[in-house]
Amino acid sequence: SEEAVAAAWILHSKLQEKLFQRDGQRAEFTCLFEYSEDDFPTLMQCIESAKAVIILLSPNSLNTWGQVSVICQSMEVRQLNESLVVHPMMLPGFVFPTDLYYEDVLPKLMPTYFHEFEPILRSVFKLIVTPLSTHASDSTLELEV
Repeated sequence: SEEAVAAAWILHSKLQEKLFQRDGQRAEFTCLFEYSEDDFPTLMQCIESAKAVIILLSPNSLNTWGQVSVICQSMEVRQLNESLVVHPMMLPGFVFPTDLYYEDVLPKLMPTYFHEFEPILRSVFKLIVTPLSTHASDSTLELEV
């Protein structure tokens, strides 16, 4: 969604300011949006070389094959590389998945992989999910980021 893209750039801007101030060097970021299955090797390379993956959970995140794939692949890489930080951030309007999501929506979204991805996706929500209040004041955003 356009709001998710705007949120990604807000986050990018705030993080770049903070990281630049901390060590005096330019921070490098890659924002991953929609991608196709053809982009999967490049996507995996980005995740595997990252120090941190921030997952922006928007109202439609869990209804999109690409976004669910990125979430699950990030968590799988985290299991192999414990130094990788995976941090989910919740945008306004995001609703945590219920059992109905895992029973009905996920199997239709990922018919081949849903048995494999269900426990991985559930593990994301065992992490601390923090808000990213895109409609809040700059000072609130500073605190959240």
